[in-house]
Amino acid sequence: MLFTMNSLGEVGWEDAKGYCEGTTMKVLRDEGGAKTLLLKLPKHFHMESHTHINAEQHFVIEAN
Repeated sequence: MLFTMNSLGEVGWEDAKGYCEGTTMKVLRDEGGAKTLLLKLPKHFHMESHTHINAEQHFVIEAN
């Protein structure tokens, strides 16, 4: 099966609760507690050091 979507389009973005003001997110997959999502981070985004019990990956698509 071939699956494509315009993941960077404007549809489906919402405020990302728990992140600094101006951060939005789009959930691409949510299966049994495992999620794949995109984050749009505001300029000068900063997050304090923290840990996770699962793996987390980050890919920077564009930096201004």
